[in-house]
Amino acid sequence: MRPSPALARPLLTALLPLLVAGCANGPPWPVSRSPEHITLRWYSDDMTVDQARAAARNYCGRFGKGETLESIGKDGSAQIGQFRCG
Repeated sequence: MRPSPALARPLLTALLPLLVAGCANGPPWPVSRSPEHITLRWYSDDMTVDQARAAARNYCGRFGKGETLESIGKDGSAQIGQFRCG
């Protein structure tokens, strides 16, 4: 049984943002986070420090704060960035 076009379009419109959001689990990956800080992990082949900083800025912005890069370290071939929200 096919749904009517009148029902299918609103259903697709409602589900599409959820499907897209579910695919957005790429780098950088959060290692730890709180309203005061976020630690991110990424591979330098996948993204730059500036892109990771933008992700931290977006996260800290949820709390009305800016981000400050505290340190960048390595874990094998991955980079670990620690950002302070303040």
